[in-house]
Amino acid sequence: MKYIHNLSKEARQKIIEILLEKRTAKELAEELGLTEASISKFRRGKIHPSDETILKTLEVADEEELERVEEVIIDDLLSALDDLMTERKARERVVSKLREMLDSQKRTALLPNLV
Repeated sequence: MKYIHNLSKEARQKIIEILLEKRTAKELAEELGLTEASISKFRRGKIHPSDETILKTLEVADEEELERVEEVIIDDLLSALDDLMTERKARERVVSKLREMLDSQKRTALLPNLV
């Protein structure tokens, strides 16, 4: 899952926070195979969850948490694309690539008037 590798530190921290709303740090640590100290460091931003840890969060999340985590992932990746379009003036190339991807997945109706 290549997209996991591209997540920002902030998105990774938000994912952990979502999971901590319904469980203690100790419970989450056990579910993820980590120490409670690691969870505490994630919360404080001292360290950030690895790709492997983020993948495990997707396995342990319930349906509601998973939807919220997916929103964090989508928002983070779209924010990165927005930065690229603004900073590099690459809007047309990004939009073109997105259209190609959506066309290949038969989802062109999602972006009818993007440009």
